Amino acid sequence: MSFWCKHIAALLLFSLVTLVSCGQANNKVFQVLEDMNMLYAEVENPFTVNIAGIDPKDVRVIYSGNGELRTLAKGHYTLLPHYYKNESDTVYIITYVKGTFYDSSIYRLRQVPDPDIFLIAQEQISPNFIPLRDISLIDSVSVYHNHARNFPLDYLKYRILKYKLIYYTNFNYQTSTFGQATEFEASGCKIPKEVKDLLKNAKIGDAVKIEILEILGPGQIGILDHHLINHHEII
Repeated sequence: MSFWCKHIAALLLFSLVTLVSCGQANNKVFQVLEDMNMLYAEVENPFTVNIAGIDPKDVRVIYSGNGELRTLAKGHYTLLPHYYKNESDTVYIITYVKGTFYDSSIYRLRQVPDPDIFLIAQEQISPNFIPLRDISLIDSVSVYHNHARNFPLDYLKYRILKYKLIYYTNFNYQTSTFGQATEFEASGCKIPKEVKDLLKNAKIGDAVKIEILEILGPGQIGILDHHLINHHEII
């Protein structure tokens, strides 16, 4: 009998025992992903497995999908999934204790979405508007996708390599007309001094356009092959 056939049989037996036991107390395995029940393709997803009263060295963890599972130390692991089809894909992280099937948990598998562009002052600024009072505080450009913004996970961070900033005076969004445009290009994520000096004279109704020219995605995603653009209106 193949390994997976054995596992399926064990899983069915485990489900039957669970139904028969009707809630009897069991030691529960805790598979803790930093992002709850989500795994991201081509990114090392860290997680921990903790079973009360069980030494981590007696625990074996396997992954049902196509990917690389690394054992670190004391119940800590990283999982790099390679397989992805669509948002409905689900995979299992399966736990054995001393060679005996113990638990199976289901997770959604998804791609890391493209990020939004933000300007950073003393705190993160909206991707659409810049309060005039914050103009002098702007010191960097940053990128997050919405989910990582709500759950700031280190393993989902992007890194800006090069970007273009265009400052427009009297920008009209409806007609895309403006008074004057001044363009800068910079490496990294910091705002150059000459841009900061220019922004000191900003007025309500002006706008800042950020175009990310090169960005390094998390994990094995690599450099994105398309540009990210966003406009920030000064209000």
